[in-house]
Amino acid sequence: MTPPQPEPEPPTQNGSGKGKFELGVTYQAGDIVTIGRGEYPAAAAEGTYRALVTHESSFYHYPWNDPRTWERIN
Repeated sequence: MTPPQPEPEPPTQNGSGKGKFELGVTYQAGDIVTIGRGEYPAAAAEGTYRALVTHESSFYHYPWNDPRTWERIN
């Protein structure tokens, strides 16, 4: 059985560009991060992502593999 997914929080006013994604940072719903080519070994990592919920980034919440926490926008 799939665990219930959290409801996305309403984004902050136009979001906030946070620059590069970092571990151990608290991201608010609507924050935007960018991952450049070669910054992470995952081939699918490159892109721009918007946080869907407020959370502290960790190995479990990489933008390219956690669609409950991040939305790819580019």
